[in-house]
Amino acid sequence: MVKDFKNLLSKYPVISWVVVGFVAFMLIISTVGFGFMGFNSEENIPMPEQADNPDDAKAELERCLAAVAKEPSDFNYRQLTRAYMATNEIDKALDAIQTAVNKDPNDISSYQLLCEVYDKQSWCELTDKDIDNIKPLLSADKLTVLTAMKNKKYPVEKFLEELKKAGFKQEEIQSITKYVIKTNDDKILEAMNKIVLLDPNNLDNRFSLASYLIQSGKSKEAIPELQKILESNPTNLYAHQFLAIAYMNENIYDKAEEEFNYMLKQQPDDVRIHSALGEIYVKQKKYDDAVTIYEKAISKDPNRPFLFAGLATTYAVQGHNEKAVETYKKALLLDPNSMELHSQLANLYQKMGKHEEFMNELKSMNLVQNVIDPNSIQIEPAGTKVPDANQADTGAPAQDVPVPTQSDTGVPTQTAPVPTAN
Repeated sequence: MVKDFKNLLSKYPVISWVVVGFVAFMLIISTVGFGFMGFNSEENIPMPEQADNPDDAKAELERCLAAVAKEPSDFNYRQLTRAYMATNEIDKALDAIQTAVNKDPNDISSYQLLCEVYDKQSWCELTDKDIDNIKPLLSADKLTVLTAMKNKKYPVEKFLEELKKAGFKQEEIQSITKYVIKTNDDKILEAMNKIVLLDPNNLDNRFSLASYLIQSGKSKEAIPELQKILESNPTNLYAHQFLAIAYMNENIYDKAEEEFNYMLKQQPDDVRIHSALGEIYVKQKKYDDAVTIYEKAISKDPNRPFLFAGLATTYAVQGHNEKAVETYKKALLLDPNSMELHSQLANLYQKMGKHEEFMNELKSMNLVQNVIDPNSIQIEPAGTKVPDANQADTGAPAQDVPVPTQSDTGVPTQTAPVPTAN
């Protein structure tokens, strides 16, 4: 959950379906592998059964400890690693899997399990910078709760449990976690690179590496990995999809446009691809093309609020503020409780100098009494231009009123798990 990757959703919210879709996708492949993608999957090796209760987990651990004592093989140490993970003894799990790696440094399954253990070591920690980022999203009483938790390390599950006990809403928790979850990305990437080095022709492993590079904010390094996949499997849509994301992260919009156009030819009725192209057109200042493709997408599916949001932002960037207001309102008819949409409209009203409308939008988000002193708000003169496409992102809230990013899919934006090992 490196911040560079998490910021992708706020930087490119209209294509968040791509990223968030990957989270659900990885949850599946972490269990069943890549076979359905057309990649070759490795033969499964039996694993310890997951215990349903602590007593069963302890009994399984004792069995694995006995097996290691009898035969200290790398296989038995992998089994022991999983047993420690089941009892939530992650430090001991790390010691066990590192022993397995040392016993056979060429066994890919040990490195895969090492990735899992590093991922399990994720923790939550609030810094002063995190508090500053979160401050505009919460009421004063909830901010006090978070401040009391500052500079302390929490297991992820414990941190989320504490927030729920304190009465935080699900959308608030989702917004907070993108700032506070810390991970061992460098160590995971080191292990994943070793996996690819050991078996360079395995497209599953190369795809896992490429996607995690993107997640870790290293899109430039992901591009050649994805290109190698497409050399072997040129029609794989997942590789094209992630290559488009990588190009967008690196501001290579013409290449991203090519990738999404390829995807659109394969799936001409997918309005999410239309939306992604619309955002790319705005980045390239091809505003007429952006309007055209958003309108085409809306004609195909008029019930998607993110399409209207993208079109509205395109109008705003062009300076067509009244059209933008009208289109944001259409989006809000479809999703009246969207903090993001209210924020976008509020910022537009502010830039138009419409104080009353601006304040009404803030009230609809419960921001005025919580974090904003109405007397301190300075309204820009009417006619103030919206930032150009280099500063404004399609569908993205402007920086004046930060709000949580929400995706069209509704899937929480959490770290995608690394592939499971045998």
